[in-house]
Amino acid sequence: MITCGRILVAPVIGYWIANGEYDVALCGLIYAAISDWTDGILARKFKLHTVLGSYLDPAADKLLIMIATITLTWQSIIPVWLTSLVVGRDIVLVGGWLALIRNRHPQASLGNVFHTIQNTAMEPLLISKLNTTFQIALAFGGVLNAGEWSFLSDESLHNIGLATALTTTASGISYGQRFWARWNRL
Repeated sequence: MITCGRILVAPVIGYWIANGEYDVALCGLIYAAISDWTDGILARKFKLHTVLGSYLDPAADKLLIMIATITLTWQSIIPVWLTSLVVGRDIVLVGGWLALIRNRHPQASLGNVFHTIQNTAMEPLLISKLNTTFQIALAFGGVLNAGEWSFLSDESLHNIGLATALTTTASGISYGQRFWARWNRL
């Protein structure tokens, strides 16, 4: 349920960023971060890990990151090339994942993908977790750099952007290697 709240708030945060309401967007990002942390703590403490949750949690992160980076680019806070890298990597990863499922289960349609994977939990790589951290830091940094009350310097935001680009590329390469290894086993 907490993850669903994060999924629902992501477009609202994007709306606030697109309309220059950075203070409210910052509150939304703080809510998303606290709810993500709380969700993780509760899942570990009460052993509430599920296969569905292993997909929904990173999907909520990706939705928030994609919406935030796109709207921050719309506001000329984050460069187009960086948003293209972040969004492009995720599109390629999802496309590769769907191609693997289709190859393993030729009868599977997009409608029954989750039936096909119901017993296979998502296992993100360590570099991907680091990448998600930098991407979320980029969203926070972009909002903190924006508007009249710019709390973060342009140089700091630039450095967060470079770290994000580096980890996005490294994560994409790592998942690419994993993809080819699995593809070749088919």
